[in-house]
Amino acid sequence: MTTSEPLHVAFVWHMHQPYYRSARAGVFAMPWARLHALKDYLDMVETLAAYPKLHQTFNLVPSLVEQLETYASGDFVDLYWEHTLKPAAELEPQERAFIVERMCERPEHPRARSHPRYRELAEKRQIHAASGWMACAQAFSEAELRDLQVWFNLAWFDPTELAREPLANLVARGRDFREEDKQVLAQVQVDLIGRTLPAYAAAASRGQIELTTSPYFHPILPLLVNSDSARIAAADVTLPSRRFAHPEDAVEQLHLALELHERVFGQRPRGIWCSEQAVGEDVVSLLIQAGAQWTISDETILARSFSGTGGPSSLPPLGLYTPYRLEREEGRLDIVFRDHTLSDLIGFAYHSWNSREAAEDLLRRLREIHKASQEMGPTLPGFTPLVTIALDGENAWEYYPQDGRDFLSYLYEGLSADPALRCVTVSEHLSEASQLPTLGWLHTGSWIGGDLRTWIGDRAHNLAWDLLHDARDLAAAHRRARQSGVTQAPETAPPETAHLSDTTEPSETGHP
Repeated sequence: MTTSEPLHVAFVWHMHQPYYRSARAGVFAMPWARLHALKDYLDMVETLAAYPKLHQTFNLVPSLVEQLETYASGDFVDLYWEHTLKPAAELEPQERAFIVERMCERPEHPRARSHPRYRELAEKRQIHAASGWMACAQAFSEAELRDLQVWFNLAWFDPTELAREPLANLVARGRDFREEDKQVLAQVQVDLIGRTLPAYAAAASRGQIELTTSPYFHPILPLLVNSDSARIAAADVTLPSRRFAHPEDAVEQLHLALELHERVFGQRPRGIWCSEQAVGEDVVSLLIQAGAQWTISDETILARSFSGTGGPSSLPPLGLYTPYRLEREEGRLDIVFRDHTLSDLIGFAYHSWNSREAAEDLLRRLREIHKASQEMGPTLPGFTPLVTIALDGENAWEYYPQDGRDFLSYLYEGLSADPALRCVTVSEHLSEASQLPTLGWLHTGSWIGGDLRTWIGDRAHNLAWDLLHDARDLAAAHRRARQSGVTQAPETAPPETAHLSDTTEPSETGHP
């Protein structure tokens, strides 16, 4: 690297929500894809558009994309939206209880704290919650319930949208909403969500962003291919009673993802973000066969890949700040590893800082990496470092002032003005890299602790894997029966396992 070359910085924003729509009834049981679409997805790409020198990568998970398409059509049934639209005067007792239990934030949450009337209702709910939700709901008047119906949705909109008409009028009034105000929400909501995917497609077509995909329904690929791979990640993990090993399902998840991405955005992606950045040798061959050119994981995976045993890392200086090439029998795949510290600062720390100071701190850290790479330049001919910052592009912002707009504005202004820093897409960097170091073995693990324990190894998860094993076997038997012309469905004995008690309580709004 010469002293005149800037440091390459790749921001990779991961946009994901689980698939909340029932395949049988077509009802959205949870509203989170819809609500995040009101404040995060369109705002992120529109904010970036004001800084044309900055190029970034966005990962849009297919299960989210499909839900956005459905919401944009306006033809959907969302359990929470149905409870919003129903006139407050006609609510049944169970519906009133649903609203006060699930459609209200805690008083200290930023969405409630930012709006006096919403906070007032949240505090009232907190006072009466101990008496049970049915009794709590009786403490709310018809007007209060209507205000709660409106505020639960209105507070999710990005501050930029709330400052525009017609939402600005609703915010200014703040209380005593009318039933027709809900139709204003409905119109703005469908319009905003309808602009989201086209905005990403337009940004990609003008070359400012790169779009990537993930396995369709966000499965953990190493476990889908072979649940025993959890022991590669952590040798002492307790495995389910039966091995789940269906690489063909992983292939199908990738195939469906690529098909949807091509239909929506007009071309297949170069990169695939494996769910939870969970990778491993079994996954590499599937990605190559699917046509992926690159993938991404966490720096912990890189360190353990170097050691080969999960022990101390032997990474060379600046070893994190370069892509690696995986040469395998099936072909080759490039992989980048995120800087865990920088990514987590944005995701979990900077929201409590002054926005300008947080942006300046990140810029300072990037300049220090650039300085270190310049000092090593003579020993690394042809090497242009790449700092990868990768994280959820939706969950952190609600804890930032102005939903992160101030922080991102200061950060983007600083990046645009500094000739020593160049924001690139991952594919842009790969196309310019003259040579890449190779990685002979890729550790199996995820961006959470470098292993797979989040999804396997405890009693509840292992029982879930056993039940999935039974369900898949039964579905396959039904399929074979239909194909052979058998009219009576095959019988199956229930698994000899205890029922999993529902011990997981949702948050006060049910938000993950």
